[in-house]
Amino acid sequence: MRIAGIDIGSNAVRMLVAEALPGRPVKRLRYERAATRLADFTKAGRLSAKGMNKTIKTLRRYAEVLSGFDVEEYRAVGTSALREAKNSAEFLDEVERLTSIEVEVITPREEAQLTAKGVMGGLPPIMAGLILDIGGGSTEFMLVKNGKLAKTGSFPAGVVKLLKKNRTDFEREIKEFLDWLSGEASPLPEGTRLVLTGGTGSTIGMMDMELPEHDHERIQGHEVNLKRLSSMERRLRGLSPAERRHVKGLPADRADLITPGLGLTINIMKYLGLDALTISDAGLPEGIIYQLIPWSNR
Repeated sequence: MRIAGIDIGSNAVRMLVAEALPGRPVKRLRYERAATRLADFTKAGRLSAKGMNKTIKTLRRYAEVLSGFDVEEYRAVGTSALREAKNSAEFLDEVERLTSIEVEVITPREEAQLTAKGVMGGLPPIMAGLILDIGGGSTEFMLVKNGKLAKTGSFPAGVVKLLKKNRTDFEREIKEFLDWLSGEASPLPEGTRLVLTGGTGSTIGMMDMELPEHDHERIQGHEVNLKRLSSMERRLRGLSPAERRHVKGLPADRADLITPGLGLTINIMKYLGLDALTISDAGLPEGIIYQLIPWSNR
């Protein structure tokens, strides 16, 4: 059967089309990503016309892809931006009218559960782990103990929101996040492995390997240590937005977002005493895929 998962995030809209057959590994057929920045709200807390138009244009194209691949079943979900925006419901009515794609806004808990399903399904067994998904509007954590998801949590701080903060407010928000994470996720199990998923993680992998374009197979499972991450951050902070566009492995649409993403990641690692992380290029779309497979035990 051919199935698809669509993730309408606060910064980007992602779609994975896959083929699933009993007794065989899931086969990736098509992956699409488009930056739409839905979390760039107006001052009134509404989705902007620019973000809505970009998202609808993207979903129209995705609808054509679904039809071209004869997808039998799909699920489209909305996360932080669509949970928070005051005009979310009317926007989603317009999405369905113009694209025929029905979008379900999911809770932070279900977002974390689906993301964990996608991450754990694509990496070697994780017995003790802290999975972090740094999104545009929020950051989710998933704590794994004895190979099973033990706890999840969501904090309303993501790279699009952090980008708008001045240095003082940024540092205060980071501290609030770390205090919250300490209360929610500590103590960490012995031998905890840090896994980073989402746009920040994939971008770090692309930069570390200087990839000219997104390459799922190479990014998936790539490991980066704290020293390397700190070096990346120092280098980027010394570059102008225009200069960052020439950094190998850094997609143009993430040239401004990577610094708050790196800053948050580094602060978390130092706070928790973790020296390295593993990148998962699989996440929420993959979790949806596994959820849709009737015989999947993931």
